[in-house]
This record gives sequence, C-alpha cells and structure tokens, in this order.
Amino acid sequence: MVIRHKKNTAYYLELPMVNAATPANFKSELTVADEAYYKDGAGEYTSLSITDTFTEIGTTGIYKIVLIASELNHDLVIIKLTAAGAADSFVKFEMDAQEIDDIPTTPMRGTDSAALASVCSEARLAELDQANLPADIAAIPTTPMRGTDNAALASVCSEARLAELAAANLPADVDTLKTRCTEARLAELDAANLPTDIQAIPTTPALASVCTEARLAELDPGNLPADANAIGVIVSAIQAICSEARLAELDAANLPAVTDLIKTKTDALPAGWNMTDLAAVPAINTGIVEALNWIYVLCRNKKITNKITKEIELYKDNSTTKFAESDILDDGTLFTQGKFGGVD
Repeated sequence: MVIRHKKNTAYYLELPMVNAATPANFKSELTVADEAYYKDGAGEYTSLSITDTFTEIGTTGIYKIVLIASELNHDLVIIKLTAAGAADSFVKFEMDAQEIDDIPTTPMRGTDSAALASVCSEARLAELDQANLPADIAAIPTTPMRGTDNAALASVCSEARLAELAAANLPADVDTLKTRCTEARLAELDAANLPTDIQAIPTTPALASVCTEARLAELDPGNLPADANAIGVIVSAIQAICSEARLAELDAANLPAVTDLIKTKTDALPAGWNMTDLAAVPAINTGIVEALNWIYVLCRNKKITNKITKEIELYKDNSTTKFAESDILDDGTLFTQGKFGGVD
C-alpha cells in the first residue's frame, strides 16, 4: 500500500494482519514486529528505527502505530510488518512538501490577473477616497467640451473663445459682420431714432437662424461698428451650454456630476453581491456571483482529507457542518480528486 503524506508531520497508521491459514480473515492477538527503511533523494535505503510499537485495536485484527514527525522527515519510508501465523504486510510513504490544507485561503479580490491586480491595489483604491483620482487620470484630455460631444461646437466653445467674451469683449473675428445687421442698419439705431420699418426686424429665433456657425466663421477681425457691444443674441445658444452652472462644475478640479456614478472602495455593494455561507455546491450554470462565492468558500473554509472514507470533506463557516464531499483515489501512480457534490 502506498500513502502520500506531508513530510515531517506525524501519522496515525492502522493496518490489518491477514490470517496466513485463512486469508479471507484478519488475525487477532498477534505480536507484530516492524522493519523500516528510509530514502532521501537518489541515496540508498537506510535502516530506520520506529519509536512506537504496533498494538491491536480491540480484537479486530487491525493494528495501530504512531509514526512521529522525525521518522517521516524523509522522501520515502517503507515499513514491513511480520507476525507468527499472519501474512507479511507492507506500507510505503511518499512524502510531499505540501497538502491541500496548505493552500492559502487569503481572498484574491476577484482576479488572478497580475496586471489587473497591480492596478487595483490597496494603494490605488486608497487614491479614490475623499474625491481623489488615480495618478494616471492626468492622461485624460483636458480640452474642455463644455457639456457637449459635438466636435464642431466644442471648437467654437473653446477656452480661448470664452476668454474673448469676458468683460463684454467680442471675438476679434466678428469684425466683418455679413448679416442683415449691416453698417447702414446699425447707424439707424442712434439715439432711439428707429425707422418705421424696424418693426419688421425678425425676433430672436429668426435672428439666431441667421447667426449660424457658418456665419460666425465668416467674421473677419478688426472692423466692428461702435455699438456692436449690444450684440448678444448670436451667442444665446452657446450660453445655454456654457452656463454659469456648467462652468462652476469645472472649478477647483471638480468633475461634472455624472462622475458621481464612479464606485469607490467605501461604497456598499449592490444587494446579493456579498459573500455568503453556501448550503450546497453551485450548479455548473450558476451565476458569476455564486461562482465567486464558491471559490471563496473553497479557499477559506475548513477541509478534511478522510483517508478512511477516501473523501475530501468541505465544511460550512461554523467548521462543524459538512455540506460537500469530493471522492479521492490514490493508485500509487495517480492521485485523483472527483467533483464536489452533496454529503452522502
């Protein structure tokens, strides 16, 4: 028989002694002698002295012995059992540096990607506290869009354009106004002396349709009429976008309100996203949250490798309630672990 065991740890060994006369039965009341050897690396087998002696469990014909850690601090250990009237027996230990119970149980935070883990580190998450942004946010383009994703409109509503409108100034390229508001018309507006046909002047919507983006593009610098400061309607549509409220959102490195949707590490998870104490093994077509919950429980909770039932037993959070089992098989060449399922 071959047993795989963690190196340098004690082992409680139980073996039957087969009756030499009737091999279908175990033989009781024997004095069992042991002969042991160990082997490390490519070296030869060396005699090993076993501290404990085999004693019978009741009258079962099964005999037990305790092998201490130092006796199993080798790569291989073999033990031969002999007794008068019984067939010889043999066991071989193949030692491993680690067992299943040595697998780390620290949560992986939802990813095994090294690149992603380096970005989603504690330090990075800490940067999101108190409205801070990660350092690489500086790579985001800083050209203001002023509330629009229209490239043509954004090119008109640039920082330079807005700066030209400060203190009642008009952009320099408004000089050559090629609209119905000609020099002659503006001259008629002096001292509230309007011609009678001024009543026919179109109202704001019609004027806005004349002062289009294309018209503004035609404006040349340098030649503005004296009372051109009264012009204001041509930027009414732009003012609706570049409002005081919009500009206030950009002050003091603040971002528009829509960024409030960005989650920080202090935000509570949506309902149903927290890890729970599972009652059964999830089905193959389970949802992603329950699948992650299963991995978390598998890594975190108590597990026992039962060499008698040949099963790995998985327990609930209380460490006493078994809720899943996995069959194991060791044929001396391969160690096989089956799928987890319910408790038999």
